[in-house]
Amino acid sequence: MRIYQWLVGGILCLQSALCGWDNAPWLKNFLEFEGALSQEHRASRKIDTTHGTVHKRLRANGTRAALLFTPTPSWEAFSEVSALGTQSHHWNFEAVTLAARHQWYNDLVEDPVSVTTGLSFGVVRDAFVRDLSSLHHGTVEAISHVAVGKELGITRHGFFRVWGLGYGGVATRSAPWAGAEVHIDYSCKDTHLFSVLFQAEQGFSQRKLHRDLHFRGWGRIGYSYESLGLSYTYRYYSFGTFFIEVGKRLHAHFCPKSASIKAGIIIPWGL
Repeated sequence: MRIYQWLVGGILCLQSALCGWDNAPWLKNFLEFEGALSQEHRASRKIDTTHGTVHKRLRANGTRAALLFTPTPSWEAFSEVSALGTQSHHWNFEAVTLAARHQWYNDLVEDPVSVTTGLSFGVVRDAFVRDLSSLHHGTVEAISHVAVGKELGITRHGFFRVWGLGYGGVATRSAPWAGAEVHIDYSCKDTHLFSVLFQAEQGFSQRKLHRDLHFRGWGRIGYSYESLGLSYTYRYYSFGTFFIEVGKRLHAHFCPKSASIKAGIIIPWGL
């Protein structure tokens, strides 16, 4: 099979490999719901294979609807439904995800740092597992993570915060994978939030991406990438939050060197 026949639509997500929500180690308000709707466009012109870099214009558009609830001061529950359209598939249901996390320490109440741990489970449509346009590893995926962070330089105008995330995943018919993120955030008057993100991820399969491979999911490829992202979030009092994110993969091994832009709205309400 010629490589251009199965690389059409092939890109990877430049976003957290977890649920797409903010996994910073600070929870939302007690007994508060948050609903979110976002739209993302991702594109790539290059993909790395065993036969060198292949130049091909690739793109995909994804939509996500999510709901988060904080039933106790130390627990959060999360659900998300996503749809995706690529050059290989029309826009259609992609995946559903359920997740929960627990906060062990909170530096906002005099602990040295904030620490959370969490688990997520996802069920993915098989067509998108086999599509190079989405970074899925199997039809059933499980991911665990730990996040550590601290707020610094607090003034009446705002504050800096630094936090990191480490995660690992397993899936049906897949080798495990792992990744890490580092975030630097600046909040101005609790209204504007500017963020810089660095992410790296590694798949531990021994297989390589080459032109004769019948692609069955990223869980069977020993890929790796490092990416850089920038985001801006605007909070309009207590009515809602608007955000926009851009990202670029700086290095990609056996996967596309993609770029992305994402925008959305988050609306909170309490019991």
